[in-house]
Amino acid sequence: MPLGAILIVVLHHRFSLPVFSGILFALVFYPFYLWPLAFVALVPLFYFAGTRGRTAKELFLGGFLTGIVGIGPLAYSSLFQM
Repeated sequence: MPLGAILIVVLHHRFSLPVFSGILFALVFYPFYLWPLAFVALVPLFYFAGTRGRTAKELFLGGFLTGIVGIGPLAYSSLFQM
């Protein structure tokens, strides 16, 4: 599948921005330590939350997905690799 087709699918998915924000947030912590991403990691989530027509349930699920995707690798590396 070409990269352009993948980008079209991701950008048209309802919760793709919170997942992308979670991925950027996960790259900030161990084992990657890409700390400059901390300054832009939550921008996709803020854009998602600022879009009109979102219900409270969608906003909660977007934030929840960001947290799970962002903290999941950190929890794995700290709990299961010791």
